[in-house]
Amino acid sequence: MFNTLAMAVSWFAAFVIGHVLLSHARAVDNRSRAVRNLFAFALVGQLASSWALSRLAVGACLPLSAHAVQMAIGCLTMLSLFVLYVPFYYTVAASLSLQTLVAIQQSPLKELRLAELRDRYASQKVLHHRLDSMVQSGMLESDGDGFWLTVKGRLVARLFAAVKALWRLGPGG
Repeated sequence: MFNTLAMAVSWFAAFVIGHVLLSHARAVDNRSRAVRNLFAFALVGQLASSWALSRLAVGACLPLSAHAVQMAIGCLTMLSLFVLYVPFYYTVAASLSLQTLVAIQQSPLKELRLAELRDRYASQKVLHHRLDSMVQSGMLESDGDGFWLTVKGRLVARLFAAVKALWRLGPGG
């Protein structure tokens, strides 16, 4: 079982390294698709490796269910790591709060005036970038003049509206 866990962690590390390398190699138009495809590739690699390892390590004399359990352990390990990775990645990629902290830290005087922050984050450019990102991820559709929720967007909106209601966050978080 330890070998299966080590292999799952190794394949997940390969996924993260692949994600970083892809991000540095070229501009990625659709981040969510790239993450999904890279993870699917790593998951298939993990499943194939887990199958081969269980066949070699414990022999072919064990029942098929024993091999399936090893594969399931590896798959669940990778899925658990993915569930931790994706929110972290998207927080770093899309959080305006984090972008503000980094912008202040990278400024020559290690400070930015309110007017500079307003120009940077309260502009039409930020709004258009955010809307384009939601269209690319399949949450919104647009006719160039207006925006509306897709089926995926409605599901996500309902889910987060329920979470906000549960935590009594109100408008704006």
